Amino acid sequence: MTKQKLKCLSEKTADALFSGVEENIDRYKSRNFDDLAITYGWSVELQIHVDLEPLKDLNSAKGAEYEIKNALLVWHAMSDLTPSLACENRIWTRLTHLEGLTFSRERWLKTTSDDDVVKSVRDHFFANSRTKWRDDNALSRLWWIAYIASQVSTIDHKTVLQFILEKADIRSNFVERPWISSRPKLAAGIIRGMMEDQWITEKEANYRSFMKQINKYGGGILFEVWNDVELNGFITNCSALAKVDA
Repeated sequence: MTKQKLKCLSEKTADALFSGVEENIDRYKSRNFDDLAITYGWSVELQIHVDLEPLKDLNSAKGAEYEIKNALLVWHAMSDLTPSLACENRIWTRLTHLEGLTFSRERWLKTTSDDDVVKSVRDHFFANSRTKWRDDNALSRLWWIAYIASQVSTIDHKTVLQFILEKADIRSNFVERPWISSRPKLAAGIIRGMMEDQWITEKEANYRSFMKQINKYGGGILFEVWNDVELNGFITNCSALAKVDA
């Protein structure tokens, strides 16, 4: 493992790439940005070290099996990244245009229409909004799901990822809820509760009832200061209430 300082784009360079997608259409389709990467604004060093070699093994195939493997690869490459830095557009934009370009292109740019390519590039090669860095960017979305899974410290990381990603309704209805995914401790408690109480995920109606109770009784609670025993008690209580309400 060879670690190096993580680099990001300057704000000016990131903005120029976003506004200049159309003029770079050939680079996105079949060329690269290597000649631009040696210019000023492409290599702003951060005080955090990463090993980007695992990104070479990312697989663009669709399916939970590949999502799990890819999430683990991105996590292993950048596990020292902090959640605050993981919201930074300039980091993920640089990665999708350089080390992660091949994967990002093969995964998201299979269309031949220039208009569709432009839309897909703006959706998946940049992370300039919460929705993008959490759900859409080709690489950051993988880091965030791996990060949330890592917060369930009592269960093997891969096992948690499999649980989340092999159930599409959990991925879409849980991870993409910003009020949960932005609160890792609560997210970890919910995942742990779902894995321990199979009733919650047996039917979609059960899951919805459970989440309704979380939403109803979790408002205003500062879960970040709770210990695991307190959080587990809250989750268990919400599950019991959901069963009565279902």
